Amino acid sequence: ATHVRLGSLLCRQESWEEGVASLKRAVELNPKSIVAQTGLGDCLSAHAQVLSQYGAQKDTSEEFRLISSAISSYQQATWLDDAGAVKAHLKLGQLLVREKRFKEAFSHAHKAAGVNADTGDPGIRLPALLLVADLQSREGNFKAAEAHLLQARELHAKLPSDQHVGVQAHDVDEKIATVLSQRNQFAAAALRMRGVVRAKPNDALKHALFARILLFANDLEEALETAQRAVWLDDRCGECYLILGLVEIESRAASAKVLNILRKAATFVRAEQPLSELHLYEGAAHASLQHWDEAKIAFKQCLVHARSEDLLKGLCLHNLAVSETMSPTADMPAVVSHARSGLQDAYSMLPSGCSVVEKVVQRHWEILSHLPLKSETEKVASYDPLSSWFCSRQLSALEESTTQLILSLAKEQISAPVMDHINSVAISGKEEEGRAHGWAGWMADVVTSIVGEKREKNTTKVSSPRTKPGKIFSVADIDIPPMVVP
Repeated sequence: ATHVRLGSLLCRQESWEEGVASLKRAVELNPKSIVAQTGLGDCLSAHAQVLSQYGAQKDTSEEFRLISSAISSYQQATWLDDAGAVKAHLKLGQLLVREKRFKEAFSHAHKAAGVNADTGDPGIRLPALLLVADLQSREGNFKAAEAHLLQARELHAKLPSDQHVGVQAHDVDEKIATVLSQRNQFAAAALRMRGVVRAKPNDALKHALFARILLFANDLEEALETAQRAVWLDDRCGECYLILGLVEIESRAASAKVLNILRKAATFVRAEQPLSELHLYEGAAHASLQHWDEAKIAFKQCLVHARSEDLLKGLCLHNLAVSETMSPTADMPAVVSHARSGLQDAYSMLPSGCSVVEKVVQRHWEILSHLPLKSETEKVASYDPLSSWFCSRQLSALEESTTQLILSLAKEQISAPVMDHINSVAISGKEEEGRAHGWAGWMADVVTSIVGEKREKNTTKVSSPRTKPGKIFSVADIDIPPMVVP
């Protein structure tokens, strides 16, 4: 016991070598001591985390060695037949999550959460239930995640404050609200978040999240009031301005006002936040003003920053196709071909169950092409709240205004030269290939407009990137220099 206490104290003081040596000595003296095994795992894990956060060295072998040793110590503790092994399961699960070994983490977290509710240590069971719920949410099992979160909330309410192990009731409620949003139960999520903002009245981000959920629950008036309060609480909160911009778009606010809000969002948005959502809103606002060149730039930037093939990228591809069609140009064949390719790729990227948006894309496709529209890839489900909200909306709600996030297109809006070209192609039964298939062609165009056409040393022009039919390009397939957010 002396070696364990000394080793733990030395590790807290970041005297890693002496601490590990003392804990290893404790394990040698008593290999069946769970306290010694978990203490050694704690010290090794903490040292690895410090190296990960503050280490400037490129060599990560030491960090990897420490993590492997910590996992080994925790595993040995879990093999011991003792009530204390439950704590080792929790710690091992938490470390495996850090290492993105989620399936293994779930197994250990589930064992820690499954201890007897009456006799088990609530200080272990509470964080274990939260960890299990987080892992289930990651896998899209939101119903099971909600059940574990409700158990955690009930357990939290029964415990005295000194046994809450740093978990606050509003933290659990926020997790429940997020899961309910992912299950498309926005009214119930708003009810949970109301308690969160009541507990954290000066937290701007909590108010911004509440405003988004209120919008998804169709409470537009309170959503606007809450979003405005968020930016009042913190006028340098980029995410708060972003959500306010979305609410203002849905409120049919003046597009100039929306653009001003989004400029502030771009100024203060955090580096780790994706910019695709910001550029989607920006493009929609420009389109409502019929500023088609600015709208095209915004939608292209959305494609550059989109992280995956999902609803956001699909919407930006669709809106870019509409903007290309509406923008005056002399190169009508390229415009029509690009627009068709964009609609085809947008349709393929829409998540399953998003029939509302599919119908809009199909109708716009029928204006530009006489061929059938088919998805070139297998559609997958999307669980983020924005997709759930957007895909659950009524078709009429998506078409009421050009300030909506999916742009409208009608034959009477298209210029006569473009429409004549579309009709002539339909009569001839031949649809030309454009400069490049899909949104990769647009990316090449925007890069060329910024840096000029790329040339090799012998000045031979390099051909533009092309894709095979049905293949969706990624940004990695195009030689794009670092982009500057406008």
